[in-house]
Amino acid sequence: NPDELLGRTYLGSNNSRGLYSVSAAGSMVLRMETVPNDLTPEECQELENIRRRKQELLADIQRLKDEIAEVTNEIENLDSTEERKNMQRNKQVAMGRKKFNMDPKKGIQFLIENDLLKNTCEDIAQFLYKGEGLNKTAIGDYLGER
Repeated sequence: NPDELLGRTYLGSNNSRGLYSVSAAGSMVLRMETVPNDLTPEECQELENIRRRKQELLADIQRLKDEIAEVTNEIENLDSTEERKNMQRNKQVAMGRKKFNMDPKKGIQFLIENDLLKNTCEDIAQFLYKGEGLNKTAIGDYLGER
């Protein structure tokens, strides 16, 4: 039965002690790993099992490294996306302040339309109270019209 041969290790001819394995396709494959001459067939089999497990673990380690690199890249992209959003928001707030200083009603309307300010008395009052970059006269004009 070929399935019984799969993965088993056999000694080479002339006692060369090279390892041969049966591949999934059923052909014998010479493994370039050398085996000390003083090992029993059972020890050779155990050595082959250890080497196979080592290759599996190395493949797992590489897969994990690749996953970590991919996640790190995604995190970096997320950070830069957040930075871009914040920069865009800050630009819009600055534009809203400029508009407010030229025409307070239009400035407030711009900020509300761009979801930078809620259309509540509390939020508008907080915006005016902070007054960052706002012309005091424009604040007075806005409050005078209210």
